[in-house]
Amino acid sequence: MKRSRRKFLQLMAAGAAAAVATPARGIARTVRRAATRPAAKHPAPARPAGRSEALAAEIEKQKGYVSAALKTIRTYELPNGAEQAFVFRPLAPRGKERQS
Repeated sequence: MKRSRRKFLQLMAAGAAAAVATPARGIARTVRRAATRPAAKHPAPARPAGRSEALAAEIEKQKGYVSAALKTIRTYELPNGAEQAFVFRPLAPRGKERQS
């Protein structure tokens, strides 16, 4: 379903008008009610034993692999007169796609 920019702006204006028309008293009552309720205490989810150590070891191992690869790439020297890997060519501007 394709909608026009005008329809979108009408929808946004209607939403803003509805938000302004909402009685502030109802909003204040909701805020007061939330402030008087005690905060619910949720227990922290239990993690499987030993998982964090294995995960930390795997992350450190992968960091080592990445640093070794970067070191190899950075120390590689190109011979003089080597061809460029790529040449940047900007794309031509696209034609008008939308009609407003």
